Amino acid sequence: MADIDPAAAIGAVHLTISDLARSIEFYESRLGFQVHRRDDRTAWLGAGGRDLLILSQCETAPRVRATTGLYHFAILVPTRADLSRSLRRLVATGTVLQGAADHGVSEALYLADPDGNGIEIYRDRPRDEWRRDASGELEMATLPMDVDGWDLEAAGRLLREARPRLAYLIPDFQNPTGNLMPDAEREQLARVLRRSGTVPVVATHAA
Repeated sequence: MADIDPAAAIGAVHLTISDLARSIEFYESRLGFQVHRRDDRTAWLGAGGRDLLILSQCETAPRVRATTGLYHFAILVPTRADLSRSLRRLVATGTVLQGAADHGVSEALYLADPDGNGIEIYRDRPRDEWRRDASGELEMATLPMDVDGWDLEAAGRLLREARPRLAYLIPDFQNPTGNLMPDAEREQLARVLRRSGTVPVVATHAA
């Protein structure tokens, strides 16, 4: 198999959305994007350099489920500390997370924008930490994320500052990673939320 040229790159992600102003507010406040330019129905967003995301408004675009199409687009951050900062920002803005997972070669957070477009925020592990089997193939998995080293104290402080009224703990059947949080960890998270003044809504397992 030929190697991918290191100079290879992709262009901006194009998304069709139903409300341009709503989507701009989401991507600016929740994910930290900047609006490079916009017109009445289209906005070009990024981080100050080249365009990374283009939003095009179409009020009548259908939301089609259970078919081929975009599963999610991924945003790569440089380090685990950056991923932790992303998590803290999502917590502070009351953004619903759909899941979090350790894939062996990377760690990822999953969420969706107001139109249901899937988003993954992830960081790659250093290549010398990637595990390989006896034949040299990468060993990848979808495992619960180990939060050791995350700035959970800062996340708790942001929870207290933002003071969301409710927090819905999403069960496995609505979680794209397929992971189910162990009951003990789910209750521990619920206690943290209660101490922060947030009412946790704990869903039951899928039947």
